[in-house]
Amino acid sequence: MIDRKKKLPIILISGLLTLLILIISMSVNGYIPFGNNKSLASMDANIQYIDLYAYLKDVILGKNNFSYTFSNVLGGSSFAIFSYYLSSPINLLVIFFSKDNLRTFFDIAVVIKMVLAALSCSYFFAETFKEKINSNLKYAMTIVLSVSYALCQYNIAQSSNIMWLDGVYMLPLMLLFIHKIVIGESKGWKLAIVVGYMIIANWYSAGINCIFSGFWFIFEYARNYQKKDAAKDQLVNLLKNGLSYVFAMVLGIMLSAFLFIPTVKALQGSSRGDLKWDKLFDNTITGDIKTVLQNYVYGATSAENSVALFCGCIVAIGVIAFFLNKKIKVSVKAKCGLLLLFAILSMYWKPLISAFSMFQDVNGYWYRYSYLAIFVLIYIAGEYFLGSEYGMVPTSVSAILLSVMIVLLNHAKHAQPIREVYATALMFLVTGFAFGLVIFIKSKNINIRFYQSSILLMAFLCIGDSVYNSVLLMDKYAEHDSYLRSKEAKEASKQISMIQSRDRGVYRITQTYAGINANYDEAFAHNYWSLAGYTSSPNDMQRGFLDKAGYNIMGPNFCVVNTSMLGIDSFLGTKYVLSSYPINGLKRVKGIGEYNGRKTYLNPYALPMAVQYKDNNVAYNLANHFEYQNSLYSKLIGKKVSVYQPLNFSLVQEGDIKQKKPMIYKVSLPKNGKYAVYGMIPWNTWVNAELNVDDKYKIPYSSWLSPVVFHMPTNDNEETANVSLAAKTSYDIKRDGVAFYALDLKEFAKITSKLKTREPKFMQIKNGNVKIRTTAKEKGESLYLSVPCDKGWTIKLNGKDVQTQMIGDCLYSIPLRKGKNNLSMHYRVPGFFKGLVATLIGIILLGIWITVCKCFKAREIF
Repeated sequence: MIDRKKKLPIILISGLLTLLILIISMSVNGYIPFGNNKSLASMDANIQYIDLYAYLKDVILGKNNFSYTFSNVLGGSSFAIFSYYLSSPINLLVIFFSKDNLRTFFDIAVVIKMVLAALSCSYFFAETFKEKINSNLKYAMTIVLSVSYALCQYNIAQSSNIMWLDGVYMLPLMLLFIHKIVIGESKGWKLAIVVGYMIIANWYSAGINCIFSGFWFIFEYARNYQKKDAAKDQLVNLLKNGLSYVFAMVLGIMLSAFLFIPTVKALQGSSRGDLKWDKLFDNTITGDIKTVLQNYVYGATSAENSVALFCGCIVAIGVIAFFLNKKIKVSVKAKCGLLLLFAILSMYWKPLISAFSMFQDVNGYWYRYSYLAIFVLIYIAGEYFLGSEYGMVPTSVSAILLSVMIVLLNHAKHAQPIREVYATALMFLVTGFAFGLVIFIKSKNINIRFYQSSILLMAFLCIGDSVYNSVLLMDKYAEHDSYLRSKEAKEASKQISMIQSRDRGVYRITQTYAGINANYDEAFAHNYWSLAGYTSSPNDMQRGFLDKAGYNIMGPNFCVVNTSMLGIDSFLGTKYVLSSYPINGLKRVKGIGEYNGRKTYLNPYALPMAVQYKDNNVAYNLANHFEYQNSLYSKLIGKKVSVYQPLNFSLVQEGDIKQKKPMIYKVSLPKNGKYAVYGMIPWNTWVNAELNVDDKYKIPYSSWLSPVVFHMPTNDNEETANVSLAAKTSYDIKRDGVAFYALDLKEFAKITSKLKTREPKFMQIKNGNVKIRTTAKEKGESLYLSVPCDKGWTIKLNGKDVQTQMIGDCLYSIPLRKGKNNLSMHYRVPGFFKGLVATLIGIILLGIWITVCKCFKAREIF
């Protein structure tokens, strides 16, 4: 039995060793904070999470809001964003870092979570096998397995998705308390606290863990089944333990309900809230199951239908040796074998893939739940190294088998670099030999110091194995321009601050990009109002409106807002545009320099955030984006107007992929007046093209992150413009949807000037609060508000409830009463009060459960 005095040191050594390894690895490779040009904040962390952490810092300092913020696309609650990305208690450390130094925070937070994974895993093993961990070798293997879990392939590959790592370090604790419930040793309330914390830290990974916990409960019950007990006693025990487990899980959800219920409510407004149940009934096996072993090599990464589960050669050796060890009962092997089969099938059998993907379609970051399978591998290895007696033969044979199979599989199909394949195969042999040597020395009763030294050498060899794989993966998943990104953040913050210090009004700011970009969360980072946003909790009503207006939907998360359309920008109150190129109609702001290659431009046509108009029956024209914008202005003016006018054009050259001939359109430009010209060449499928407007404006087109509507720079004396589309794959274009329009700036100025005169006398719009005082001269007047409709708003007109309408199926239209009108709007997060009540009830029930357990000093009575 493990000595209690040694349990804590073993746990602490696991964590400290992980910390030391990560510090050395990151410092040698120049990662922040030890260098200045590498960070684990790559991919989505680079374009999303860093900005969201800056937002979190502002919220903590009282400068922004979670319940409602206009930094969230057109405005909305960020509660679901908080609960998915930001709610981990570890994120509170963000307060100690400046906004341009958040990559340092990010890397430190990743390290902390990996250290916690090592600590929780070692605690799991120390408690689960406490009756059998009785030698220095088993002490060492507890540390080795725990460090292997902390440095596993998943933790490095998904380090950019840092919020999922909370589920990784909490998984062992959750499974441990399920184990203790099953064996009658646990206070079930501990499991409830773990579940509650997991959901609060990150509901997504918590959901994955909770689904897995049901299967683990069944495994634990089967693993600890005692045939000698009477059938009646077994049934009673199962019911009692089952009720304790279920009650603990429900109570855990109640403890987190103040966050969880509002999150569920918020997700109901997006495609993310629609659960895809159909794949639960699809019995298809997808991918090649052999890749489980084929990819178990250094530096391997997961891809669609091909999972990588590397967590150390010693772990794989332990798994195979477990099934080869004759000293282990066949029944135990069968149960663990079924668990292993389940873990593997979860990667390749569609019903399980759907369940562990939280009933959503996954299009990237493959096998985001693969840490479950990794833990199963480490657990079975623990059954061998910690829970049984072993000899040299199973270990040696396992090492040889794995070495040969890895080489043969990768020679049959070159899935991984041959150098890493041979390195892994060699390490299997070396690790197996080293462990076998330790067992041999022990069996011969050789000098105790030599025996202890051999254990230490073997342990460092096994850990070094994981370290090498971690270093390889860190380089693959690193963000290599961290210094540049920090500089860009500082520049952007300065530019926004200068605008806001000069203009303290209420308006939106947007940006353009010469190419394509997905940095749509900068409004969160720098606390301004925008049109863009990129999160996993989008509002589909807002996305639908922006899509109809010309900012096209891209995937399930965002709309492409990387150009500037004066019509819709002005309608939504976009007063400033940060652009890398001049745009007809915008005026350069003097006194604000160029930052990140973008100058500051004033939009003189921008409407106020609220405008009175006469209610009318003007219909919305959905013929194309330009006509839709025309109908928005017609709605406010009260008659049909055409701020956008169609231009004549012709196709002068068909595109030909084989001959590398681009598709070319010749557009006739207006001869008189001032115009801003736009075009659109919509597609059926992505053709991965380059769009070129007279060699003045070039962007990727009909591809990921590309806009549908594009800006066409023109001069007053030009009569035509040539638009070239050079595609790489095909010319699968919607020919009848091609359009070119000119925004008549003179006519546009008249219309927007007229609408500006209808601005309310008093208007105060803040995050979550709106106050407006205005006078309606006649019946039938309404107030257009550039505020998206949301169930969370409480709206009072002259102290009474009012029936609201919508502009564009998205923005508020408030019917006014003749005479004076005092409008007040206050936002409350839907579901928060109910969730808070549920949490308070959960806390009371938890307190009662703990008290009862302590009073009776017995097992749970639930």
